[in-house]
Amino acid sequence: MNFKVIKYFLLSRFTKPFILGTLIFLFFIIITYSALANSIFEPRIFNGLKINFAEFVTFFVIFSGFSSTVQKADYDFLFTSPLKKGEISLLYMIASILLGGGYFIVLGIMFLFIYSMPLSIFTLLSFSIFGIAVSSLSLVKEKIYLIVFTAVWVWFPFFGIQFSPTSILFGKPYLGIISSLVYSIPVIYRSLSDPQIQVSSQKGEIAKSVIKYSNSKNFLIKHFILTYEFAWGYGNSLSGRKLFYYVLYFPKVIATSVLLAIIYYSIFKLVDFTFYDIVAPSVVILAFLMSMGIYAISQERPWIIFVSLDRGSYLSMRILFKSLQNSLIALPFALSDIVLGYPSLGITLFFGSLMGYSLTSYLSSKLNPIQFRGEVYNYRAGSGMLLIIFSEYMVMGVSVISALSLISSLVFAFISITITILVVRKKNWETISYELIEKGFV
Repeated sequence: MNFKVIKYFLLSRFTKPFILGTLIFLFFIIITYSALANSIFEPRIFNGLKINFAEFVTFFVIFSGFSSTVQKADYDFLFTSPLKKGEISLLYMIASILLGGGYFIVLGIMFLFIYSMPLSIFTLLSFSIFGIAVSSLSLVKEKIYLIVFTAVWVWFPFFGIQFSPTSILFGKPYLGIISSLVYSIPVIYRSLSDPQIQVSSQKGEIAKSVIKYSNSKNFLIKHFILTYEFAWGYGNSLSGRKLFYYVLYFPKVIATSVLLAIIYYSIFKLVDFTFYDIVAPSVVILAFLMSMGIYAISQERPWIIFVSLDRGSYLSMRILFKSLQNSLIALPFALSDIVLGYPSLGITLFFGSLMGYSLTSYLSSKLNPIQFRGEVYNYRAGSGMLLIIFSEYMVMGVSVISALSLISSLVFAFISITITILVVRKKNWETISYELIEKGFV
């Protein structure tokens, strides 16, 4: 394959600062792991390492379910390029590795400090190949079955079943190597030989409340309160298209959140997870809700047209209500944490969701505006997206640290409220609305 083709493909989706920043970030992670090498075998650290490995694999595997690396231009490219379909698939796989699969290689560096040569090299290589296979899941047809299986499979060693890639961390390197290869070879072959290459689908529905309250005096406020826009699609940063967009009746969303929180509470109350910690699922909930802010104004083209007399007020009001909605969705889980004996964690989860959504939506709109209304937008992940990602990690990290004590969690709550108030100011969103107009989004 021509190197120029690979270069063109990557730079059509990522700016050079994004690629360079990602590589630097990976390098610093390697340095951090190397610095911890001497204390890695301390029981608490090593147990935490096992959990972190399984959590990362689960998180990235599930992300693959929402991944789409194909845009319409690539679909046409298949018919005009001398490259074979399998080579196009390989390019998509390279892009997926850059977006997250490469972290498997970084995590695998830790094996060099656990096992002696040459076994450490083989464990690193097998886990890296496993990461490439997971990166290619977005190209596999009927991938949902593989995703569910893989997300569960990596936790097998915690329950005494050692045939899993994560068995490498449980003193079973050979089983880990064999299981990684048995899984990876057919998955990679399938993704390259018969990939699911198509334009990302867009699903949506018109909320009943839009029709019901369209003639109401306070239509916008009622619309914001009664509807929740669920937009999710990891492939956006590559294709400019999302996989899912729903306008949902907000009371139903809250009811679903309450149901999930009850299940969440029951599991931690009835099952003795001796190897686990309640902090991890709370961070996942926070990360998910916070990421929704990236798409906060992704559907604003028709709204800005019809409410163009006062764009700042509309967008400011929208972000405020959506931030409050996000924190209300997290509230049942926060209450579960409090009942389970972790009040500070519940507080940081609630207010972290509030601040995280407002901050992410502001940065995304200011630095990296994303618009999806059916057409393909030639979007590239740049340094702005890196800043958004880092800010999300920062909010998650500070929320976990603040949960160590009740006082620090209350300070975190005050900071969250302050930042949210500063973010939703009308003046900020007036500026953003004019910037969007200049870039042709209305």
